[in-house]
Amino acid sequence: MVIDVYSAGKYPANALSNFTKHPFQFRGFTINSMEGFIAGLTYKNPIEQMRIFLLHGLEAKHSTLPWQHSMIVYWQGHEIDRRSQEYQDLFDEAYDALYTNPDFRKALDSTAGHEIVHTIGCRDRMKTLLTEEEFVGRLKRLRDSGHSKEIKITHNKLF
Repeated sequence: MVIDVYSAGKYPANALSNFTKHPFQFRGFTINSMEGFIAGLTYKNPIEQMRIFLLHGLEAKHSTLPWQHSMIVYWQGHEIDRRSQEYQDLFDEAYDALYTNPDFRKALDSTAGHEIVHTIGCRDRMKTLLTEEEFVGRLKRLRDSGHSKEIKITHNKLF
């Protein structure tokens, strides 16, 4: 079976959507959804960023600021280039943290033996902060690499 992740899909596809409220802790901050995390990265001001981190669903999506011209996002005021390894590492760490949410973990683990796709996702990293490949790749990494048994957060970066 193919599981096409999107917010209006049936379980577990909807539960794996970045829009879904799955609170998790990341570098000492509460993030309410991956979409809130993504949108928050477009804010240079750390106070505003923390506010956006608490959003989910379309409210989070619509809070994203323009970033495409500069290709720069922010973690607590620190600039990160969208095209950098630092950016990819930040997202790997964030998805590892998201996996500690038991509802998200249960949904992801339930996809074992099935293909995960995200057909509504954008493939151009110059137009989206998380391409279809980056998103699905992280879901598969968590599910298939042994992370799905138990994940330990070992990242300890301030920025």
